[in-house]
Amino acid sequence: GTMGSGINVPPDETAANETEVKADETEVKELQSMFSDRRRPITERSASAEDLRSSPLPLSKFNHWKVGEFNRYEAGLTKLELEDLRSKGARLAEERRRHAQMLNQEQHEQRESAHRSVKEQQRLKAEQAAKMKEELVAMRAYSDAEKAAHTSRARQRAKARLEQAERIRLSSGLATDRSAARVTKFRQER
Repeated sequence: GTMGSGINVPPDETAANETEVKADETEVKELQSMFSDRRRPITERSASAEDLRSSPLPLSKFNHWKVGEFNRYEAGLTKLELEDLRSKGARLAEERRRHAQMLNQEQHEQRESAHRSVKEQQRLKAEQAAKMKEELVAMRAYSDAEKAAHTSRARQRAKARLEQAERIRLSSGLATDRSAARVTKFRQER
């Protein structure tokens, strides 16, 4: 019909509707001049331009008004038009709510995955630290064993030298009380 989407107008009503549209346009001009000095910007809750473009009423009539405030013009709207407008407002609000929900869900998932990757990094760090500690312990054990082996080798060499000296001393017949006492003392220390 001539009135736009959502309302089917039988042909015999067209002439009457055209007259109504003309009256509407006049009313719009009056409203515009009345409120032009205190127009408010479109707010979050106001109907979108896209929404109003498909409205059966002239777009300019609703440019600066929240959906809830259309009720004051109830007299200027037919019941059908008012319901159409209300359902548009409700649909818009529902879409916005769904969109906000989706955004929240996305943000929640991003936070979760960030949290997961942080936990994963912490786990890897802990694993690396444990591995390094194991290696250090192993290295320390090895170096201790090496030192012990070195010490025991040194002891064996000293003992061999001592026995050799003793053999030389005994074979040369140069045994004195003093050197014998020194050998005994050295043996006790080792």
